[in-house]
Amino acid sequence: RANHRITQEIVSRLAKMVGDRVQQVVVEMQAANKLTEHLLEVYRFCYPSTQQIVERVQGELKEEPNKPVVKHVEVPYDFDGKFNGKCLGYPVPSTKGRALNYALPLAVDERTVMYGFYDAESRPDPNVLLYIAYRLLTDEKPVRIFQGPAFQVRNFYDICPLSKLAGLYQTVSHDWYLPIMFRRLPFVGGTNLFIERKLLDELGGYDSTILTEDLELGTRAYLKTGAWPEYLPYPSSEQTPATVKGFYRQRLRWGTGFLQVMDKIKQDDSYPQEQKRPLLRELLLKGPLEWSFFQCATLVPPLMMLLWLSGQVDVQAVPNSVRHVIRAFSVVYLGFTFYAYFRYRKHLDMAGRPHTRHGRFIAVAQLLFLPLASFFFPVPFTSALLLKSVNRHPTSWTKTPRSKE
Repeated sequence: RANHRITQEIVSRLAKMVGDRVQQVVVEMQAANKLTEHLLEVYRFCYPSTQQIVERVQGELKEEPNKPVVKHVEVPYDFDGKFNGKCLGYPVPSTKGRALNYALPLAVDERTVMYGFYDAESRPDPNVLLYIAYRLLTDEKPVRIFQGPAFQVRNFYDICPLSKLAGLYQTVSHDWYLPIMFRRLPFVGGTNLFIERKLLDELGGYDSTILTEDLELGTRAYLKTGAWPEYLPYPSSEQTPATVKGFYRQRLRWGTGFLQVMDKIKQDDSYPQEQKRPLLRELLLKGPLEWSFFQCATLVPPLMMLLWLSGQVDVQAVPNSVRHVIRAFSVVYLGFTFYAYFRYRKHLDMAGRPHTRHGRFIAVAQLLFLPLASFFFPVPFTSALLLKSVNRHPTSWTKTPRSKE
């Protein structure tokens, strides 16, 4: 702050000198019809496109030997979606698997032994490549698939309360539950994933018709080759959809893709039954049955409230000890939510953090919406069940909008 009178005068005169000169230049450009052209040049300089950034980095890397190679490719509108596929001459629906199948053959080098996959907004752990290289060099029996956790909390301050809570609990699930899941299910996600090149070539790439191409790849790798993913202890942070609509669409796609994978396994008779049946049973438990259970559980509190309001339920019949346990559980549930926030705060993008204490308090206080938000968590997945049963489920892949960073 310029509190001294002389300092204020100096700052004021300097600002006037610069401002007058800028105004004069703008007027001259406008008179010569060159203002739009110059503004476009400034815009391109300040906000370069992905292709411009790639070209700049490529130029920097060429100057030094033994540096990484950066490539930027766009999928042709008529690419058939198959691994080492071809262009058909007519539009083909876009999916993530289709894009990956097009890019992978163009990205490989003769020395490539492992593929690593990250989303555009992912921020991997800086040591993850060292860990993968160490394991490749030291393991007697090489691991063919590594899958690490993805913490969807980085845009915490830029999203709605529902997405805040969903991102936190998805992060807890990946951090604590993912290693346990690998004991029973060959779960593969689409990011923070490393796959042996020979394995992916052997499998023929991704299935471009499945909305969850990552889960399909993991189950197919197990059924065809016996490959099982290992937990990668290096998390990556990424974003959660900022709006309720974006959250619903993303989870609906996940649920629909999950059901597509189950249908594909059921219909394929080439897999051994001793592998196929246990896998389908685990998918059924972790998918439709689990979704239905949690959706029914979220309906119990509002149902009991309606019955109480209509005089059908007498709350006085519930023993005091039981009521105390329920209240204590509610406090623990909310307390754990705030614990999760502080535990994973280091993965949050602080650039979007409100500048005032009041704003920061409001952002964190939105976690108190948990009782209402928890009802909505399983809704996209149970919606996938219902839409799939009447053949109204989504069939195309839609990119989830991202927050600014």
